[in-house]
This record gives sequence, C-alpha cells and structure tokens, in this order.
Amino acid sequence: MTQHVDVLICGSGSAGICAATWLARYGLRCKIPESHGYEVKGVQVDSKAAADLESYPVTVVALKDVVEETFKAKYALACTAAMTVTACESLWDQG
Repeated sequence: MTQHVDVLICGSGSAGICAATWLARYGLRCKIPESHGYEVKGVQVDSKAAADLESYPVTVVALKDVVEETFKAKYALACTAAMTVTACESLWDQG
C-alpha cells in the first residue's frame, strides 16, 4: 500500500516533531514513519519529477512488522544525520 503526503519527515526526535507541528499549522499533511513504528529502509528522489508541483517525487520505503510500506511525498525533510546523507546521495544519483 502506498500513502501520499505533502511532507515526509525522516526522524522522530524533537526536530522532526517540531517541524511536523509547524507544517501542520500551515495546512500541510505530514508523516513521520518512525513515530508509527516504521524503520526507514531507503529514500529515493526523482529530480525530474520534482519540477511538477502536482507530482510526488520522493519515495520512502519503510518496514513495520515484516511488512514493507511505501510513502510518496511532494517534499522530504531529514531530521537525522544518517537520512540527510542518504537523501543527498539519492538526489545526486538521479542527477
């Protein structure tokens, strides 16, 4: 099953929760996979689709109870050092 949101936040610490709170105040639909028991396995960014404001260029694959879930988002926010590196590498690989 694929879930679609405006902003996907990787990191459920204080920075991720704060970011989600502020984005929700502005009417954006946010999701923090880790706060729902998911373990993020990979992040991919389609840089060509990013120019289209109606598309969902960010794909995150997460695992919960041995079940793989896919999240699609218009934007991604990395609030952990490990995810920042992964997201940047995915973006540059799409070059």
